[in-house]
Amino acid sequence: MGHAHISRGTRLLIVAFSLVAAYPYIPGSSSAASKGATVFLGLLFSLGASSLVGNVIAGYMVTYRRTFRVGDRIKVRDHEGEVQEIRLLATYLRTRKNEQLVVPNSKLLGDEVLNYSSLAGRQGLLLHTCVGIGYEVPWRQVRASRRHDRRLSGQPVPAPGDGDRRATGRSPS
Repeated sequence: MGHAHISRGTRLLIVAFSLVAAYPYIPGSSSAASKGATVFLGLLFSLGASSLVGNVIAGYMVTYRRTFRVGDRIKVRDHEGEVQEIRLLATYLRTRKNEQLVVPNSKLLGDEVLNYSSLAGRQGLLLHTCVGIGYEVPWRQVRASRRHDRRLSGQPVPAPGDGDRRATGRSPS
């Protein structure tokens, strides 16, 4: 017959329960020093467990809120990346530099999360960019470029002469 496979967490729980059950039978366990050390260890454990429990609860909330899914590109604070995996305690992102970023779920629950992918499939993605034009470029070429950009973006194109006048009221020459 094969042996039953016991996970590491189950083994840890069995050992911890056994230690708690056997503690009163250890010589010297009823001394004041032993009781003080036990209270101190219990306090440390409860403080450490509070952040663990907070992350676990945040993990369930991140999973069921469906703020983002695996494959979405998100931004949390100053970090941006593609969601690779959502686990109970943390979410794993891959940055543009192919780095793995581990974000605790409590951060995702408490901070603002910007999801670039959620509306991009249905409504498209609006990209912002800055374009520089040198002083040596003729103004007619700049105007033609602006008209072309307006046609592409679906904005109304001004009639000839609109926007061509300078502050003096004269047509540019």
